[in-house]
Amino acid sequence: MLFLHNNKPPNYMDLVDWRWDTLLTKEPETIAWLDTLQPGDVLVDGGANIGLYATYAAKIQPEALIIAIEPHPINVATMYQIIEGLPNVFVINACLTEHDVLGHFLLPEDNRPGNAGGVFNDHKLGINPYYLWPGSVITQGLSLDSIIMRYCSRLPWPTHIKLDIDDGTIGALKGMGICLLRGNFKSLLVEVTDNILEEAVRLITSYGLLLDEQLMSLPDHSNHRRKADPNNHTKNLIFKKG
Repeated sequence: MLFLHNNKPPNYMDLVDWRWDTLLTKEPETIAWLDTLQPGDVLVDGGANIGLYATYAAKIQPEALIIAIEPHPINVATMYQIIEGLPNVFVINACLTEHDVLGHFLLPEDNRPGNAGGVFNDHKLGINPYYLWPGSVITQGLSLDSIIMRYCSRLPWPTHIKLDIDDGTIGALKGMGICLLRGNFKSLLVEVTDNILEEAVRLITSYGLLLDEQLMSLPDHSNHRRKADPNNHTKNLIFKKG
């Protein structure tokens, strides 16, 4: 969809360019899932990176509200350039966690806009939260339930959640339990690593969600490509309310 490139920032770099150019092909199941958005839906994009999926969702369904949550400050700055002129995108600069906690967000070594791989450390290792660990920024970790109930109470409850964070997926899922249990909730797309796959599925299904067999069986689902790559240990799972 060429109209998306109207929002490409004028000073984008090669990694941002790659994300633009692969937006519709890298995860076809994500695009198919976003295409199901309806007027009045509320999508939370957790781990929004530079906001390309949020931008896509906002443009194909302008009557939906998109809440983009991203901890990396460089990605957030780039996202603001990309979403300029889109009134239905709301950005939150924070880490999604199980509990509300101040911590260090360890920036990836490659800090170009569009990069991923940062890790949030909530000081369980005994690091002083008021000392700026080299290569990190002090960042607020927030549960999605707290964001809606305490900090942004005027935001409506989400109907769809996309969760793609590089660390802390289980904690983030536990921190959105109220969102997932609400009657208006419809679907969840989550990227998981192989080492937490079983735990994540058990947790998600305990909230009354079931795998969306139709979207999971798409012939061009990215899981087929990932399975063929011996160095890839991630999967995209899509769940719907049972």
